[in-house]
Order: sequence, then structure tokens, then C-alpha cells
Amino acid sequence: MAPRSSSKVNPIRSWRCYSSGPATLGPGTFVDFEHSINTAVKRLREILGDSADSPHFIETLPRRGYRFIYPVNGAQAVAPVRPPVRWWLARWVVALLGISVVLGILLAANFGSLRRRLLPASVSPRIESLAVLPVVNLTGDPAQEYFADGITEELIIEFSRVRAFKRVIPRTSAMAYKGAKKPLSEIARELGVDAVVEASLLQTQWQVRITVRLINGTTEQSLWADRYERSLSEVPTLCTRVVGAVAKQLALTLTPAEKTWLASVRPVNPEAYLRGRALDANFDNPEKLRIARTQFERALQADSEYPLALAGLAGVEARYCRNVELSEACLQRAEALAVHALARDPNLALAHVALGHIYGTRSRLRACRKRTAQGRRTRSQ
Repeated sequence: MAPRSSSKVNPIRSWRCYSSGPATLGPGTFVDFEHSINTAVKRLREILGDSADSPHFIETLPRRGYRFIYPVNGAQAVAPVRPPVRWWLARWVVALLGISVVLGILLAANFGSLRRRLLPASVSPRIESLAVLPVVNLTGDPAQEYFADGITEELIIEFSRVRAFKRVIPRTSAMAYKGAKKPLSEIARELGVDAVVEASLLQTQWQVRITVRLINGTTEQSLWADRYERSLSEVPTLCTRVVGAVAKQLALTLTPAEKTWLASVRPVNPEAYLRGRALDANFDNPEKLRIARTQFERALQADSEYPLALAGLAGVEARYCRNVELSEACLQRAEALAVHALARDPNLALAHVALGHIYGTRSRLRACRKRTAQGRRTRSQ
């Protein structure tokens, strides 16, 4: 009996056999192992977690075949064996990377305001400059335009008193946009401000409704909005309340004096005060100046210590003296009003500017420049 052949096969010899190329099994029978061995090697690499680029077990020899490089004599491998690659995990990683790239592109382009929807602002944006656009008169009565213009002027003055707002656009520049149909972002860009304040007015016989919004000048996002329904006597103090609400929304740092001012409420004749404020814009018209002076005097009858009314009357008197009644008595009257207003509120820009006009009329140019500059600094603080 022929000896039984051993069932054990030497893997190295078998590997050499399979990697030696085509084999002939018998006469007329030819078998090509190339495709089969490639498939087998690929499968082996998958099981072993091996790679053709950085092999640990099976190395590809160009134009020759494959070589088993892992030590079989018990010696330690030069490189550690990597665990098998989890193909399903690799696919998820690729998918997540793809989603991240697409989402990043959409966020960068802010497609459909995606940034605002997915990344809502948790902190109020930094607003250091703003413009108060002309208040829109919704009453339909042209005779009430003075009321809307007066509120516009009052809001500008009140916002200018807050030092955290380093720049507030003056009335002459803001009024140029009355009735403008431009986008708010375009107006903000032209004026060079961070935000704009827009408001509308609806007045009845005894009540007034004012709607105010603070708009981001870049994104046109509403940062704050509110609606106020008050009696006519509360309108001037309402502007102070609006400034206080905006300061609170933006988390502005206020000085103790500003906190006291924003908390104060003064009785005032709203119609007379706002008429005087609207007419005050007609700088050199003698008739308008006379009417404005009368209106401010009426407003002071309700509160003779109201700083804004004192400063408004001082400014009107100063221009009236320069253009109509050039006398020392007129200048002294205007100066006394301005000094009185500054005694009530040292940071009142209108009073500083009024003193500048008075000193200029007296040809005290150095004092004029000093007071005018002080008024500008106070308004820009």
C-alpha cells in the first residue's frame, strides 16, 4: 500500500505555486490563475485589514506577482498589524464629510438667510452709530407733518445724548431720506451707520400711536421693535423711553447721569414743543424763528426747567439775534437761556451749539470754536 500523503500543505510552497503564473494540468488543458489569484489576494487583504499602498501581509511586486511579507518564524513584525477596516464606517465618514462641505458652502453664501436660521444671534450686535429716519405720518393730514418732523428731531437729540452711540446722523442728513424708497441696507451704507431707526405716527384727537423699529444696517434684521399708545402730553417723554428701551436691548453701558435722565419724566406741552422743534430747522427764516420762539415759550409754561425746551429756545434766540435783532440785550437773553439749560444738563449739545452761535456773533471766534467743538463732541459721545 502506498503511503498516505499528508493533508498538511506548506502555505509558502502553495503561495509560490499560485504566484508562478499559468499552470498546465494535463495535455491540452491550460488554466490561467491570474484573475483568480487577484480576487483571492483582494479578499485576503479585506480579511486581514491590509492595504496595497502600505502592506503588512501581502506585497505587490510590479510585473511579477505577490509576496507574503509577514514573518512566519515567530519574529516580531516590523510594523504593527492594523485592525480590519470597517467598510460601513468608512462610508458614513465620507457621507458626513460631504454633508459638512455642502452645509459650509450654504452657510458661507448665506443662502436663504441660512445663517440667521441655523445660527441665531445669542448676543446683540455691536451698534455704535445709527440714523433716525424721518418719522412717517400715517394720519393722512399734511397739517400734522410738523408733528412727525418734531418727533424725528426729538429722537435724534435723545439718541445723541447717549455716549455709547459714537455717531448719530444729524437731522439735515436724515431728512434727505424722507419718502425715500431705497432699501434700508442701502441707506445705512450711504450714511455709514450700523443701524437705522424707523418710526411711524398715527394720531387721533387725544391719543397718538408711534411704532418704532431698530434695524441692523447690514442684514436688515429687526433688532428691536415696539408700539406705544400715549396721550399727547406724553409724546416728548416717549422719545426718552424709546432710547431707554433701545439701550436696554443693546445692553449699552450707561453713565449714572444717563440712567437718571432716562428714568426722568417731565410734564411738557407736546404740541408747542414739537412745533418749536420742527420750526427750529428753518435756521435763518425770521418769521419761522419768531413762531418757533413762541412755541418753545409755550412749552416752558408747563415746566420752566425742561432742559431741551430751554436749549431749543436758546438756539432760536441766538439765530434770531444774529439775523434779525443784532443787539447785546438779545444776545444776553439767549446766553442766559443756554447757561440755564447747561446747568440742568451739562451734556446738552444744543445748548453748547447755541453758545457757539452767540460767541460767533460777538466775534469771539476762539470761544465760538471751543463751544461749537464741545457741542459736536457731546453729540458724538
